[in-house]
Amino acid sequence: MEGNADLRRADLSGARLTGVQFDGQCKLGYVIWAKDGGLEIREEEEAHTARNAGDQQQAWMLFNAAEGVYRQIKQSYQTSGDYRLAGEFFVEEMEAKRSQLGLSTSDRPRAPWHQRVGWWLMYHSCGYGERPLWLVVAAGLMVLIFAAIHVFTGFRDTSTDTVFGAGADSSVPPGLVRSFQMAMYFSIVTFTSLGYGDVQPITNMGRIVCSIEVVLGGLVTSLILIAIIRKWSR
Repeated sequence: MEGNADLRRADLSGARLTGVQFDGQCKLGYVIWAKDGGLEIREEEEAHTARNAGDQQQAWMLFNAAEGVYRQIKQSYQTSGDYRLAGEFFVEEMEAKRSQLGLSTSDRPRAPWHQRVGWWLMYHSCGYGERPLWLVVAAGLMVLIFAAIHVFTGFRDTSTDTVFGAGADSSVPPGLVRSFQMAMYFSIVTFTSLGYGDVQPITNMGRIVCSIEVVLGGLVTSLILIAIIRKWSR
């Protein structure tokens, strides 16, 4: 695609694009990339077919070709200023690369499990930094889950000397609703590392859970900030 190639109304669903050069002047606005409205190109479609058929060598070659095509399309959209689609094709590029990690060929062994798990987490947590909302949703779910665990392990409100959850006075229980409300507050304060100190765990298991929540909270909060800065600093 050289010079002033204008593909703004082109339908490239099912097109084979290996070896095609998308330069900065190639106009890609309004291109239809797949019949279902997605972004998958022929190389990736055939790669999935080859992998399902057990031909890992062919699948790796096709995924590698798809990665290169997605990279060029991403760069073309970046040059034209369409950063939304550039970000979407960046995700497709990384997904094609991740697919290669799970394949073994005659000269390339399968990637170690921890590397594959790391890539899986990067996609499903934030879409490689392009979908920070996924991280916000994940953070909210973590807060809810840890709040439920805090009710199970028990904690104390030092301002009123009231024990919630496990260990509460059975004669005057705070109640499940009130306990979960306090547990949500406790979980948010712990997850964000505010550490006011007005609510404290009362069991060893509760202290371990709080330690895990602090670490995960700091990690997820950092990832949210990185993803937002990366997405909006273009």
